Amino acid sequence: MESKGCDGGNLQESIRCSAARQLHHGDCFDEAIQRAEELDVYFAKEGKTIGPLHGLPISLKDQFNIKGLDTTIGYMSRVNKPASNDSTLVTLLLNAGAILYVKTNVPATLMRGETVNNVFGTTCNPRNRKLTSGGSSGGESALVSFREASLA
Repeated sequence: MESKGCDGGNLQESIRCSAARQLHHGDCFDEAIQRAEELDVYFAKEGKTIGPLHGLPISLKDQFNIKGLDTTIGYMSRVNKPASNDSTLVTLLLNAGAILYVKTNVPATLMRGETVNNVFGTTCNPRNRKLTSGGSSGGESALVSFREASLA
C-alpha cells in the first residue's frame, strides 16, 4: 500500500476476476470491497497502514467463523446458521488490516484426503478436473493453483 500502487479499485477488479475463476463458497466480495475502500480512506488520511496485513486479501477455510456467514465444516446441519461472532483468528486478521474475501471448501470434519462434502460437493483440481485438489485445504489449494491466494 505504501507505494500507492494498489487501491480499492484494483482490489475490486481482482476480487471479481477471482470470483469468476475459482471454486468457492461463502463469498464476502461486497464486504471486502467496502473494507478496501475504508482502508484506502484511512491510509489517505493517516498516511500509515492499520497493520502489517493492510489491504491484503485473505481467504479462509470454512472452519473459521466470520460473523454473518455460515461455517459449515461440510455438515448439512450447519447450513443457513450464520455465525454470531468472529473467530479469534478473524479478529486478529482484521485488526492487522487484512481483507477477508472468501471462505473455501473443506471436507466434512476436515479429515479426508480429498475435499468433498454433502454441502458443496467435490472441489476438483483446477489443472486436471478428473483429480481432487487434496484434503482439508482443498479449496485453498484450488485458489493457490489459480494464484488467487495471497497466503496459504
